[in-house]
Amino acid sequence: MSHFSKIVFFIVGFVWIPVVLGKISAWLFHDEELKYAGFWAVVFLLNYLLFPFVRKSRMFSKIHAKYVLFAILYLPFAVVLFLLKLL
Repeated sequence: MSHFSKIVFFIVGFVWIPVVLGKISAWLFHDEELKYAGFWAVVFLLNYLLFPFVRKSRMFSKIHAKYVLFAILYLPFAVVLFLLKLL
């Protein structure tokens, strides 16, 4: 049952998180939503694949709340998106 719930959480997260972040990005930049949702979907997959390695690193070993760590992982991509939009 645990594997099934992980699969369901991944699918729901992959559908929900990029759309929500895409809508927020589109609202902030006064632009269309579709390209931002695709960007955040790629970021979601990268974070999902890199999370086990980041969690074991010494730099992030003090952070025990995984949602805070996810927010820290999303932050550089948000900064890059903001800087690219300024150019």
